[in-house]
Amino acid sequence: MVNSDPFIEKSRRLKAAFTSEKSIDLLIDRAQLERLIDPISQSVWKKIILDRYVDFKHLYVTFEKGYDHNDETKDFNEEFTIVKKDSFAKKKSVTSESDWLHLFNAWKAAVL
Repeated sequence: MVNSDPFIEKSRRLKAAFTSEKSIDLLIDRAQLERLIDPISQSVWKKIILDRYVDFKHLYVTFEKGYDHNDETKDFNEEFTIVKKDSFAKKKSVTSESDWLHLFNAWKAAVL
């Protein structure tokens, strides 16, 4: 089925242009320049930009001092991905309502 609507065709071209890996990296770089109370890591920004699920436990770990916000994984080949040890080794439980509110407000500031 061919759609002759020029607006739909333009939307498809724009989607293709902005969903390429290079475009996403540029958007992540731009997003990390935003002045937020809690800085957001590259991996979380990528999930937000691609409108994917953000694990609040991972977001919570990024609030710790010394966390490397350039935590993007690198594809080694089709089967393996290179990950920094400290990016996923740390787990921090979210136990209180104030922690959840803190996380939600950080996520909301990034999304909006």
